[in-house]
Amino acid sequence: MSKLRRRVLDRMGTALVVCSVLVCLSGELAASASADPPRKQRYDTLATSAAASFVTFSKWNHRALTYGFANGTADIAGDGEKQAVREAFDLWSASTPLVFEEVEAAKAEIVISWATGSHGDSTPFFGMGGDLAHASYPSEGDIHFDDDEIWTTAVRPDGAQPIDLVSVAAHEIGHAIGLGHSKDATALMYGGYEKSHRYLAADDISGALSLYESLYGPESQRFIGFQEAGEELGVYGSQVGGWIATAAVAPGTSPSAAYVPGDGLMVAYQSPANELWLYRPATDERLYTGLGMDAGSSPSIAAGGNGRYLVAFQANNHELWSYSSTGQSVATKLGLEPGTSPSAGFEQANGYVIAFQDWQHSLWTYSVAAGTAKNTKLGMMPGTNPSLGAIPGGGYAIAFQDWQGHLWLYSSATGSGGNSTLGMDSKSSPSIGVKPGGTFIASFQANNHELWFYSSATNLGVPTKSGMAPGTSPSADWDPAANGYAIAFQDWQNHLWTYSTASGSWVNTSLTMRVGTSPALALR
Repeated sequence: MSKLRRRVLDRMGTALVVCSVLVCLSGELAASASADPPRKQRYDTLATSAAASFVTFSKWNHRALTYGFANGTADIAGDGEKQAVREAFDLWSASTPLVFEEVEAAKAEIVISWATGSHGDSTPFFGMGGDLAHASYPSEGDIHFDDDEIWTTAVRPDGAQPIDLVSVAAHEIGHAIGLGHSKDATALMYGGYEKSHRYLAADDISGALSLYESLYGPESQRFIGFQEAGEELGVYGSQVGGWIATAAVAPGTSPSAAYVPGDGLMVAYQSPANELWLYRPATDERLYTGLGMDAGSSPSIAAGGNGRYLVAFQANNHELWSYSSTGQSVATKLGLEPGTSPSAGFEQANGYVIAFQDWQHSLWTYSVAAGTAKNTKLGMMPGTNPSLGAIPGGGYAIAFQDWQGHLWLYSSATGSGGNSTLGMDSKSSPSIGVKPGGTFIASFQANNHELWFYSSATNLGVPTKSGMAPGTSPSADWDPAANGYAIAFQDWQNHLWTYSTASGSWVNTSLTMRVGTSPALALR
């Protein structure tokens, strides 16, 4: 039989979302925690909509929200429970305009705590196997976890004890920002908790954007890193007052940029001494890693949230290496085609993934968390680079140029690649930009030296009538303010330009780039 606790109201009269266990046993309820674990659990007792997608209730009227911890749990060593909840907030900030700042609990809009039994909100917990947690909708938003449950930061394969804190916290944060339960079984906001679920599905993102997309404002935070004509790292964007020249760059190499939630823009680049450096425009700070790079290659940086990032690069021994925000560097012992550059992305469910061309001109992927590599057995044009885009909800897509000069797309979901039949400039590489809903574009230089993009939504190639400098590559990203994609590129006069797929318009920044280099676009 099944038993669910009823939906209740909190002391303010606001609907409180109560997260409980759905016990599914043959004819009787489990007598104790030592009995066989339930086959399925439920986050809470809020009714699931009859609709086949997200449900929204109230919302916050601003994008910068604060949260704080009133206490913690003894189940997790140190302050590991706080870090787990921070990771849960990162899932939402990475795909919505919402920004979460941790403050003292007394000053926080969302207060997080662990409690047992009656704890002052008219909704008592009933011990292990009962309510996992509960949260109220805006403008309250507080989140309580039942400390009689056993909590863990580990990924869990089922709904048995201990309970994955990251997954439950992410679900409760969804309620705290105004989302109800979805009928989409792939969504984080689906009512059933069966195992770890550490990613936002397209339905979750669509629900959040329906509430908060307008808060992006008239202008996104847009940054473009590039090597300017004087062989210095240039950073262009409104947040730096136009553009600034910051540091010397190895001639002919290109930087990589990413917006890191909680840390702002980060730019990775190769110095004239062929070493990996990073630059943070917000503090005008340069970080020296001391790691040597292949002289002709460029790094790739991917944001993981809450100040975390990873840089993938070809070392000076032609091996794939990574450097993380923790200061740790890792040699993978995987060989790269000399002069080529890897592409890194952050997949919410599985962590960082890196795509690269090996010395036999095959496309490979490498999982940082698992420490495993996969040969896709798809051939690449020698000297070109892949572009990896993580898909919200899980998986990733890779755009690359095959050995016959065509744009190809590889999907981790199917483990196979497809030929778009679109011809590319033989020395250039494509760039993927991903929309929060899961569709993407692959921008590229066509074989007539014109900027094109392929749309996964229409399965068509689109010419922009924008000329590009031969041998250079564009950079694409989703622009939430424009409700379209932005693409940065070098034109045939070596100027930095941007193109909007939403308006079909171009902007000449009038900034001169070094011949043969490519820009790196990052938006928030």
